[in-house]
Amino acid sequence: MRINQRKKRHNKGENKKRAGRIKILNDTGELRKSVRADPSKDRVIVGAYRNYAKIHQFGMGRIPARPFVGATEADIEKIKEMARAHTIRCLTKWGETRVR
Repeated sequence: MRINQRKKRHNKGENKKRAGRIKILNDTGELRKSVRADPSKDRVIVGAYRNYAKIHQFGMGRIPARPFVGATEADIEKIKEMARAHTIRCLTKWGETRVR
């Protein structure tokens, strides 16, 4: 019964383009749950450990790419602001107040 239910869900138009973008497929949420971040001193590497993650991200043959990992310009600006705020908090904690 579960297989039939999945087929019905997929036929409801989950692959349709919306506003020029292909909608990300979501059946069980396992791909989304598999995304991990690996921070180091000067960078963060983000990826997913599911076997089909690469196909979703880059596409393959007739399967279109449906990127789910990445950052927009707005995301990058938000990350920079968060890093700046964190740096100011750390420096203020240690007595340095001349940060602009």
